[in-house]
Amino acid sequence: DVTYAPALEGRAQVAARQGDKENALEYYARLLEVVPGNEDAGIALAQEQGVKGDIAGAVAILEGTAKNNPIAVDARRILVRLLLIEGDTRKAEIYAAEAVELSPSDPMVRLAKVTSDNASGRTAEAARSLQDMVDGDEDLPRDAYLLLARLRQNDGLYRQAAEALEEWYTDHPDDDAVAILLANVELQFDPESAAGRFEALAQEAGNETRAKAAAINNLAIAYDLAGDSRAEATARQARELLPDDPSVADTLGWILAKNGNLDEALDLLKLATAESNGNPTMVFHLAWTMAETGDLDGARERVEALLADPALDFPEQSEAEILLQRLNNN
Repeated sequence: DVTYAPALEGRAQVAARQGDKENALEYYARLLEVVPGNEDAGIALAQEQGVKGDIAGAVAILEGTAKNNPIAVDARRILVRLLLIEGDTRKAEIYAAEAVELSPSDPMVRLAKVTSDNASGRTAEAARSLQDMVDGDEDLPRDAYLLLARLRQNDGLYRQAAEALEEWYTDHPDDDAVAILLANVELQFDPESAAGRFEALAQEAGNETRAKAAAINNLAIAYDLAGDSRAEATARQARELLPDDPSVADTLGWILAKNGNLDEALDLLKLATAESNGNPTMVFHLAWTMAETGDLDGARERVEALLADPALDFPEQSEAEILLQRLNNN
């Protein structure tokens, strides 16, 4: 019977390398009984609990490991992520601080601290730390750039958000998800650049209907924001590909409304609003168009409903307030 710790650890590692998960976990479990603070064993067993969906069980294992091993940096770093999943920001902060104290220059440890700060509401501090890490050319995972971009967006700093995404995308040009995020962020300050990205995405989508239609729909939005006369024709192309998609119907309807084609726009926007369960942006587009057609009561009813909910936050909120003032003055 193998009870000597190095032998148990060696057998666990060999079994893991050979793909013998069952025996590896068995040896790690026995190792953790002999050496309660063995970090490799604790992490391996916690990961297995995580795979099973038992986050609380994984946390319990790693907390035991951290308690018995004052230098277990990775156990503490992983605990931060698991505790945030459980919503325990207080404990996450404690383990994040301990991990940083143990390994202040480790980018993964610093990222855990940033994630904890963000979850605890210290978003400005989190953004500053992340920006320092990105500027320092540290080897960071994709999530770091996505988090920095999201924090910059939340502060209305769209150009800085795009820069964070571009930093990742430059080295990972096959990451279409980030390409889409980057193009959508650029819509806020440089629609012409966003249009170029959506043109490329539409071409890359090939015959994949939904992906192609989504790219073409966003391209129509970019053209519209850039004042490009191709916006309407492009939106119609997207609708031909996805005739039942409410966001596609909304894009075409909104472009038509601003171009003065109110009857067709109204039909499309009513359809989009109904099928999207009252998406606030689409409701605003419909209300604006109704006001243009002379249906002031219908427009007012919809705008008042939008603005009556103090918890509702949508990009066109200030425009909706201006529209309501105009309607009330008539």
